[in-house]
Amino acid sequence: MTTAAPPDENWAPAWQRYTAGVLCAFLVLAYVYVWTIQPGYGPDETRHFHYIQLLLDEHRLPLLINGQEQGGAHTLHPPLYYLLVSPLFALARGLGERAVYLTIKSFSPLIVLGALLLFRSTLRRVFPRQPFAVAAAFTVVALLPELQLEAAVINNDSLAILLGSLFLWQLARTWDAPPSVRDAALTGLIMAAFVNTKAQGWTLAPLWALSVGQRAVRFRTQLPAWLRDLGLGYALLLLLGTWWYVRNYQLYGQPVPLDFMGGAVQPHSSRTGELLTPLQVYTSGEVVTLGWRATVGLFQSFWTQIDWISEEYRPAIFGTLLFFCLLALSGGLWRLWQLYQDWQQGKLKAPQRLPVLSLLAGGYALNWLHTWFVATFLHLGFYQGGRYLMPSIFGAGAVLAAGWQVLTPRRAQWAVVGVLALGLVGFNVLCLVELITYLNPKYVH
Repeated sequence: MTTAAPPDENWAPAWQRYTAGVLCAFLVLAYVYVWTIQPGYGPDETRHFHYIQLLLDEHRLPLLINGQEQGGAHTLHPPLYYLLVSPLFALARGLGERAVYLTIKSFSPLIVLGALLLFRSTLRRVFPRQPFAVAAAFTVVALLPELQLEAAVINNDSLAILLGSLFLWQLARTWDAPPSVRDAALTGLIMAAFVNTKAQGWTLAPLWALSVGQRAVRFRTQLPAWLRDLGLGYALLLLLGTWWYVRNYQLYGQPVPLDFMGGAVQPHSSRTGELLTPLQVYTSGEVVTLGWRATVGLFQSFWTQIDWISEEYRPAIFGTLLFFCLLALSGGLWRLWQLYQDWQQGKLKAPQRLPVLSLLAGGYALNWLHTWFVATFLHLGFYQGGRYLMPSIFGAGAVLAAGWQVLTPRRAQWAVVGVLALGLVGFNVLCLVELITYLNPKYVH
């Protein structure tokens, strides 16, 4: 059993038209990026390309032998994305390699479009009477240059974004539903598909336990049924999602075979140059320097690829973005203080949407902390790994919008979302100009 759609009387036609316009802007920008980022020049794009080719030609999974990827195929990721797009590869390969690249690249925006449609539905449940918050969160996510990157290249990140959005949508959809075997099984299958696409699915998996726990507290009954749902979801995840990681452990001694490039990207001591273990990073104090580096890098690369912005513009752009994030944080803290006061005075009336918003925010927090940990203690190349945050970007967008909602008077809401949309479109134009006038001429051969 699931709940009916939330009250939607404030979802006025004007706001519907606005979000439809944002979707159109997303698609236009995404396809501009598809044609601007030349085939083979997306992040690890050739390795992803050869993975699909290997599945089609040799009908086997990629192997890492003596530190070398056989056939140039990416060995890090599970095969679900590559299996799903292999028919496109097969259909276009007679037209030449460039045509294959462009065919698969052109499919990526449609995958991310599905994620955005699910996100819009989720937002309307989280903010049922706050169309401004829905529009602001949707605008930030859909027009983010870093998301455009994921929507314009051959990369399993696009499917991971879709499955991350589907997982959060499922948690929001069932937030006030009683125990259900069907919903638990569906959630387990979504989590299994996620980890068969990218290992980040494991990072977000604890949200299922948080969701079930919140619902059990809310209903205060049927504890055996809640435990059954919890166990069924995770049982399906373990049954269907662990095979790839067990295989890796048997082959390489680690479930996720990270490439450390001979130790070049592992943490080193700034004094002696020696390799550091994660424990030594902490005990030596290097965690301060490396952790701050990761924090700054993840903030910047959340918004865009750092080299898509000329150095002369970076301080102003990232300073402005930090200012608006801090504004949102202040608004969110103010709203939490108001809720606390209402609770103290007995004025707080259920149901509040804070628990379901916490699921979205929790997903982003878990993903950020995991990426920060890797970038600080294991693999320094992750320090600008904002694209690894994209499967949980929806939580960041919702939290920012919730804070802005508190600070924005009703009469200024249309002006604010208009400025937000125009600012992000302009941000993308700046990135595209840098790609077209500098990066492509310099690096594309």
